[in-house]
Amino acid sequence: MQLCWEDRPAGQRMLQSLMDCDRESFTRAALALQSHPDSPGYQELMKLLARSDELVSQLCDPDSFTRDASVQLARQLAAFESELDIRLVRMLPGRDGTVSDSSNSAAIERLLELLEAVSACARIVSPLAHLLRDPNVRLRAKAALVMGRRVQNTRMAEECLQHQEESRVSANAIESLWGASAPSVSEVLLAAANDSNNRVAGNALVGLYRLRDQSAIPRISRMAADSRPQFRATAAWTMGQTGDPRFLPALEKLTRDLYASVRKNAAKAIALIPKGAKT
Repeated sequence: MQLCWEDRPAGQRMLQSLMDCDRESFTRAALALQSHPDSPGYQELMKLLARSDELVSQLCDPDSFTRDASVQLARQLAAFESELDIRLVRMLPGRDGTVSDSSNSAAIERLLELLEAVSACARIVSPLAHLLRDPNVRLRAKAALVMGRRVQNTRMAEECLQHQEESRVSANAIESLWGASAPSVSEVLLAAANDSNNRVAGNALVGLYRLRDQSAIPRISRMAADSRPQFRATAAWTMGQTGDPRFLPALEKLTRDLYASVRKNAAKAIALIPKGAKT
């Protein structure tokens, strides 16, 4: 590594030579040094790691890295590899039309988590589209969120609401619209706020609140008084997402609800409201 500091070209050649001799051992040793950005040769080492298909593949393997370690390393590599997201997509199982199974669903889920962390570009959306038809509901839901956040397309959200039987997918499609400000977004959120599923309705109400829609607060308050406990629990969660102290009286009431899920969400929501606003 010192050689990289004293003679960069020579250091780069040495690192490449070491990697070519034993990629697995080199990668393992390099990972022990990647957490020291002030070390001599750090940038050369990271550039080399970023070009390693073997390492990128390992990032998608839950048996090789924990989720947090994988995401952290991917973010570091992305600073040296502008097309890391494209390379990740190319490793996606099922792009040939096959569906996921228990042997690759964990890898796909990890890959989606990495894309969420390192890519803000809509170029990854098309290659992920087939996941919305995957039999694994968890993968469909994650794909809907990752794809939706990059395009914030109301058409995609509407199609999920109309054609996805699993509410988790629809709820994530609605969540992906948070922060979008096109006029059509408000229309979709208003419709979704009346959905028969509590998670879909709750995500829509969070989106409306963030758009400063004047109907959001009374709608959330009405949900908190719903006869169905799952809707009251979602209302408490929604109030926590807003951080709005105006909901404190309602949340205090919900902490005394008959259902534990409602009480638990209400207590969590109160903790999310800034302390200064509670007094």
